[in-house]
Amino acid sequence: MTAIAAFLRKTPVIRLQDYFTAGGFTSLAPIDWPKPEPEVVESLIKAVDAMSDDEKQRVVLDAARVAALADEPGQNALQNVVVNRGVFDTLEGANNRSLWVFLNENDRFRLAEEVRYNDERRRGRSWSGFGVDPDLAVKKDPVSLAAFTAAIRERFETPNVHVDIFDRHRVILEGEECELVQVAVYREGRPEDTLGFDANSTCRVGS
Repeated sequence: MTAIAAFLRKTPVIRLQDYFTAGGFTSLAPIDWPKPEPEVVESLIKAVDAMSDDEKQRVVLDAARVAALADEPGQNALQNVVVNRGVFDTLEGANNRSLWVFLNENDRFRLAEEVRYNDERRRGRSWSGFGVDPDLAVKKDPVSLAAFTAAIRERFETPNVHVDIFDRHRVILEGEECELVQVAVYREGRPEDTLGFDANSTCRVGS
């Protein structure tokens, strides 16, 4: 609960109320939201700790995603893709902005996660970059996207493929911005066997 408590204390109560109200959590004890913020946060920490395991785990996972975009690279990624910049830019606090996007523009939140992954990994050893002609038009219409997705399915021999193609920008030297089209591909790989141990310390192979 340490990470959750830190997340709750760093996020404005008004945004936390939005999250827990919209989430439809049935095992969360009633919270007296109009009380002073420190009292609300402390009661919320106890209430979350007493939630059902499934709902508590959902809060843990959501909080981890929101907190991951609350640092400077994460905030830059959100700013790259958020639609309502008029609201986003007026919100105070990184956790506040991150959770607001998570709640109000969830599809853009996921794209921000992709932006951050791309920007952090693109200079790594496992990253392959490709050069194309300047001003090349990237087709994003449904027919072209379906053809591209089908080609990936065929190439990797898997039926489970998802593709996101979206416009974004990146700040480069001296604050200058460049416009980009980012393509994110998710595909299911081949099954793999891994070694694990059960409660009796017996080694077993699982997929």
